[in-house]
Amino acid sequence: MPAHQQDGYATAPNYAQTLISIIEQYKLYQYDTQPAQPAVQGGEGDVQVPNLQQGVSGHTNAVKAVQAIVGVTADGVFGPDTKAAVQKWQSAHGLTADGIVGPQTWGVILNS
Repeated sequence: MPAHQQDGYATAPNYAQTLISIIEQYKLYQYDTQPAQPAVQGGEGDVQVPNLQQGVSGHTNAVKAVQAIVGVTADGVFGPDTKAAVQKWQSAHGLTADGIVGPQTWGVILNS
């Protein structure tokens, strides 16, 4: 069981995927303040995803979903703790650990 689940951040082993599914099902990304970025091939076809990184505002729902996946408090703010957790997650998944949730990172998230 991942540490963030043991610490009470998630109540189910598929919590992060459930969050992403809800965001996609109800198209919650449409309420983000910035336009969507390139599409990434997900489990059910192309998914519009934003590029997320420290210092970029908006995309609160997408940031919360990523925070749940990487094991930090899901507050919707992409700060230094989120960047560090994203870098650790990227490294563990064979990605360039740049702390940016772009198309490659989204591709692994959506297809895992």
